[in-house]
Amino acid sequence: MRAFGQTAVATVLLNLVCLSATLAQLSPVNERVPTRLQGLEFVLTNSGFGIGGFFQDSLSTRFNFIGEIRIAAGKDEREVAFFDRFGRRTIPGKANYLLIVPLSFGTQYRIFSERIENSFRPFIQFSGGPTFGWEYPYFEDCNGNGVFELEADCNGNGTIDGPDEGERRLSSFDALPEGQLRTGVGASLGLGAHFGYGTKGVLGLKIDYTIAYFFNGIQLLEAPIKPRQSFFRTPTIAIFFSPGF
Repeated sequence: MRAFGQTAVATVLLNLVCLSATLAQLSPVNERVPTRLQGLEFVLTNSGFGIGGFFQDSLSTRFNFIGEIRIAAGKDEREVAFFDRFGRRTIPGKANYLLIVPLSFGTQYRIFSERIENSFRPFIQFSGGPTFGWEYPYFEDCNGNGVFELEADCNGNGTIDGPDEGERRLSSFDALPEGQLRTGVGASLGLGAHFGYGTKGVLGLKIDYTIAYFFNGIQLLEAPIKPRQSFFRTPTIAIFFSPGF
């Protein structure tokens, strides 16, 4: 996953440099830059895909206020999925699923504004705020020991009555209502760019590094394998767009 982050950052930076040179030559000089934007984000992290929304308002010619909310899965780096011949997925040692929902507020600072035309507006961004987690079970822990067991005393009579008496794995959709809310804080530092202006709408690309801390921790893997985890870190690539106005 570290290789993914390094490769993604290098690729995006190279594309931004190439696009800036092209758009600076082709775009008109006096186009109106949008002062207020709202739209959607599609996010890629170490744990998979996510979705979010954002609101942006201009504070000056260089500074913007930004508010964002995202939802994406959280995973432990040790998790490895296996599939049987029927396509059923198994993740050995997994205890719980996790959805991470950061609500962040911060500022964007436009860079190179004197050298690059308005259709390409690179920026750096810092934001932070509360982070919420939804921790929900990967399996039915009928005996409460926190370890998945194919044969377990689920009836509470002190014996295992047959091969059908045991714990079963839960799909992420079936287990979702059984979850618990976790609270924490988070922050991110990123680099990106807006493309477009005015009635044509705005498209953007951003890469950032995000950190989340949960006050009471999250039990992603079975306790004998790994204790509760409080810190989560991931590089993030976000594609965002806002309709024209």
